[in-house]
Amino acid sequence: PPIDLTWDLVGRSPPSPAAYPEMPGVNVISPTWFHLAEGGLVTSRADARYVAEAHARGWAVWPLFGNDFDPDRTHEVLAKSESRLDLVRQLLAQAKLYGFDGVNVDWENMRPEDRDLFSQFVRELVPLAHAAGLVVSVDVTFPGPSAFWQKPYDRKALGRAADFLVVMGYDQYTEGSSEAGPVSGFPWVEAGVAATVAEVPAWKVVLGVPFYSRVWTEGSEGWTSRAVGMAAARAYLERPDAQVTVDDRHGLPLVRWQEGGRTYRMWAETADTLRRRAALAREAGLAGVASWQRALADGDSWQALAQGLGGR
Repeated sequence: PPIDLTWDLVGRSPPSPAAYPEMPGVNVISPTWFHLAEGGLVTSRADARYVAEAHARGWAVWPLFGNDFDPDRTHEVLAKSESRLDLVRQLLAQAKLYGFDGVNVDWENMRPEDRDLFSQFVRELVPLAHAAGLVVSVDVTFPGPSAFWQKPYDRKALGRAADFLVVMGYDQYTEGSSEAGPVSGFPWVEAGVAATVAEVPAWKVVLGVPFYSRVWTEGSEGWTSRAVGMAAARAYLERPDAQVTVDDRHGLPLVRWQEGGRTYRMWAETADTLRRRAALAREAGLAGVASWQRALADGDSWQALAQGLGGR
């Protein structure tokens, strides 16, 4: 079956997958457990009960290992073979202790000159992870010109080394964007997928999809935005004063409304757009989808992705 992964943003209190609502179609869950700390240490929020409860629900567990978007700390640990190997050992010790099934390497905002060192780290991780029975996935952006966000990934090399590359098909427009726009317009995603599979076999690529929209507010200094989950986006769509049109340029519903003398705008993520994203992944021959993030979904989100992946 296709991969249907959801990331699980874990805070200080250990969550309980046994209490999670039904998530039809999901077969992999990725709790945000591991982070790169000072001195090449891996901080951990791993939890044996979480793994047992997730397994009881039929979900493989591939914890996320992030670098906290810190390019200097990342460079320091990548620069030496000893520190890279020590990272691998720390991860494998955690896997042995907690019994999870894979690891999702989510290193972002790296120096472009660390591109080859990052590939080397993944090359060193994968055979040892495989020997321990672990699947290795690596998160990447779509190819593009941005130095710290797009240039640090040698997608060909990473695609050869890792089991899967998860391409983050969201944040087309972000909180810091100078103009309002969608989280993930369809032409942008289609172009990004095409550019990715030109470098990596499609069957190794997982498409990241958003469970969030951005509400843009027009003020005296331009547009500002905040992210909202699926239920909040639906509530904005259903406002009696909402003007809803289809933005053909981005292939998404565009919602406009006025409040308190301000103009608001949102390109909405809906069950229908999620279904279309999963169908896009299926039709492109990709390995599946990965959703950011579990707590932002509503009841229809899971079914929509499962339907798109299954062709229904």
